[in-house]
Amino acid sequence: MVDVKGSSQYRSIVVRYRPWQRVVLIVVIVLLLLAVAGGSAWWTRAHYTQLHKQLLAENHTLNKQLPRVKQQRDVAEQQLANISTGADVDRAAVAGLQIELKNHQNKIAELTEEIGFYKGLMSPSERERGLSVRDMEILATAAEQVYQYKLVLQQTALKHRLLKGSVRVVLVGTAPNEQGMPSQRRYALADLSPELKTVDIPLRFKYFQNIEGELTLPVDFDVQKIELVARASSPKKVQIEQTYEWKVQAL
Repeated sequence: MVDVKGSSQYRSIVVRYRPWQRVVLIVVIVLLLLAVAGGSAWWTRAHYTQLHKQLLAENHTLNKQLPRVKQQRDVAEQQLANISTGADVDRAAVAGLQIELKNHQNKIAELTEEIGFYKGLMSPSERERGLSVRDMEILATAAEQVYQYKLVLQQTALKHRLLKGSVRVVLVGTAPNEQGMPSQRRYALADLSPELKTVDIPLRFKYFQNIEGELTLPVDFDVQKIELVARASSPKKVQIEQTYEWKVQAL
């Protein structure tokens, strides 16, 4: 080859083209992703199956207790009837039996409610699925203007996932204004209860969440109703609004 003065010389490098290597790499990556996804799905299903069995076992235990409590109630009723037919009935004993009978009846109602609650959680109808309010209770205390509250929110679904969101509870009523005339007032539950830190109470649960504590009403505030707004941000966005009358139950 003639060396031309002043011109640049370049070396050529031959690289062997192997397209099959790229295909093998892609196949390996896909197989790894499928293995990870399969393992995650298996673990999730196993965890759900175990939890489902646990709830079914608790439900079975409650069902077994119910006939025994009913039998105790029947015995108590028969004892009460026998004592009532006597001429010299001991009134103190009758009162004790009445209290015992009432306690048995309350126990039966609680067991029946719990069984229905667990059945509703695990086998809800199409209309009942999602976020809902199970209960809202206001209980009197020995102190004036002080009450206990209990709020239960639940998630009914065939497959329970972690629910995240918030709930806001507002007490609506009237109080005298500067002229002494009734004027509407609204107080967030968080402003009246030391147990709550924020107006929007955080929600984070799979099955249900209890929100309870004590609230103190302002002086001269006459409560009329309770407004509740609950929002779920996941697993899907849901908003429910409920209004309750102010009803105080005795302790």
